[in-house]
Amino acid sequence: MKFLMMALFALIFSGCASVERPVAAKSREHVVERNYLLGQTKTAHVGDAMVRVKDYWVTRTNNPAVTPTSAVTINPTGWDGPVTYSPGMLFPVEGEVTLGGEKYTIVRFAEFGDNGRLIIDSDGRLDGRFLNLYNRPVPMFKHDVEPSNTRFERTVQQEVERDVTFLNFELIYSGSSGGSINVLYREYTPDDLIRPAFSQTASYDVGSQTIRFRGMLIEVHDVDGASIRYAVMEDGL
Repeated sequence: MKFLMMALFALIFSGCASVERPVAAKSREHVVERNYLLGQTKTAHVGDAMVRVKDYWVTRTNNPAVTPTSAVTINPTGWDGPVTYSPGMLFPVEGEVTLGGEKYTIVRFAEFGDNGRLIIDSDGRLDGRFLNLYNRPVPMFKHDVEPSNTRFERTVQQEVERDVTFLNFELIYSGSSGGSINVLYREYTPDDLIRPAFSQTASYDVGSQTIRFRGMLIEVHDVDGASIRYAVMEDGL
């Protein structure tokens, strides 16, 4: 019933206020996660990852948003009871609108349905009015705020999208036996699930001073059946 009334008032107010839509800032970043530093001596025991690498690109989208500076309760007319929000909660900014010569920020609160569009003044405080579909205040629907001096700060709501194809693997020390150093290469999906078809075991002479696997060059300092001391000298990343 309340949404039908909101729609009715939206039809009554035929004048449409123009809205300045926010522009989301996008950036693309190359991320390389390693469990080692080049040239640093480490020790790995049987079953440990000597090398762990994630090499991928991410696209970050920063969407304008607001967050309350303290706990706040919004009690609107026409809805069932108040809703309380905590600091740090993010609410998307739909744009800016000028009403009566003053500029306001339009913010959507999902709990109030499709018409849950509230406005924040230049001081960061909720104005007490709802906007209709034409970005005009609806006289019959208002809201109270407790505490009344609660402010909302501008911030961003970040969306992170990883590329579907990226490098995610480990080189695991499998011990030494029969005069060989055994290393297991294990590849993972972007969600860190094992890809069995992309695993293999590589063996190196126990007296080898270096281990090379693809772009990895590992210097061997000491090795026995239980552990290996080593340093990654090159990784090609």
